[in-house]
Amino acid sequence: MSTRSDKAGKPILEDYDDPSVKFYDGKVIPNCSGATAYQRKSGRDRSVNLDEAMEMTDILLMQYECNYRVHDIDKTLIHFPYLFQRPPDGAKIRNKNTGEVYVIKETLINPRSKNWEGLVKIEYTATFPNRLRLEKIEFLDEKNHVRFTSEDPQSLGLETQDEDGLIKDSGPIRPTVVHALIRKLPGTISSRPFAPAKQYRPTLRETLRSTDDPNHTIEMYGQWLDHLVQFDCWTTDNFSADKLADWFERFVSLYGKILKLNGVQEVLFWERLRDASVTKWRQDLKSRAVQYFIRTEYLEAVFTRDITDIDINTNLADSIEPCVGEYEVAGQIVSGQITSAEYSSMFRDNDGKYLFGNFNITDQNLT
Repeated sequence: MSTRSDKAGKPILEDYDDPSVKFYDGKVIPNCSGATAYQRKSGRDRSVNLDEAMEMTDILLMQYECNYRVHDIDKTLIHFPYLFQRPPDGAKIRNKNTGEVYVIKETLINPRSKNWEGLVKIEYTATFPNRLRLEKIEFLDEKNHVRFTSEDPQSLGLETQDEDGLIKDSGPIRPTVVHALIRKLPGTISSRPFAPAKQYRPTLRETLRSTDDPNHTIEMYGQWLDHLVQFDCWTTDNFSADKLADWFERFVSLYGKILKLNGVQEVLFWERLRDASVTKWRQDLKSRAVQYFIRTEYLEAVFTRDITDIDINTNLADSIEPCVGEYEVAGQIVSGQITSAEYSSMFRDNDGKYLFGNFNITDQNLT
């Protein structure tokens, strides 16, 4: 299992500024419920592949946009610092913890800059979302969020075909981030991504004692896999495309630690590519491509049965076969036939001490 999951099987992921968690170099220190220590993450804990990493990214993008602050005095004022689009009046927000639904009464514009800066006013209710209680909120209409998908931009979800079979758009495009795998290689063992020295096969990570069967040992084998993933940020104009690319880069810088906490081994900015545009639709589309180096780890548990006993059966001849010529016994050259007593004496000194160390057999007090 990669991480904790809800009833629907989706990962339960932390927020980068969760007041109950602090992050230091990939380690997690809970600072609530009286916890005073942290444990180093085991090599077998929370391993994910690229598809699972993209699924978690989709969930974290939603949390990123729904990150909020409530005004200290006027609780009807809520600030969304990372919400990319200005929501319409009347949009509904649900408290995921309490189930209460809030309605946006007004989206407030900064009188100086004339821009919307994430501040909304909701209709008055008896209770309001509380970040200190780790309450999370979400917009009921997913169109208020940036779309994250692995689909090709030929299908952005807003297109239909006319009578002649031509593609036409049905309205303003929803800002969309499309992810695509550019390349996948065995993980490098160097500190530099995609370096020539690579880990071509799984290696032993750790050995554990099985808690279910004490006669078995668990060997954990792992292999790093390095990916170059491209994220294309699509909108309808150059200005918003630039903003969306910068917005996504900010997201990765904040939430990359959450991905690493939940099984992704490494997330590094790689490069930003030349801007592109598509004129296939009635409204031109602009995109900004951002590439990231993402390392995942494949883990496999191998169960082996421990050796509990060894049976040795030794068959001895009734007599020593006659020997011809010289031959070696116990490091000494002898010739001709020797008796059993002479043969045994060659393994001991004059005091009767065995010349070749000690040989002990114990039955672990079973008799």
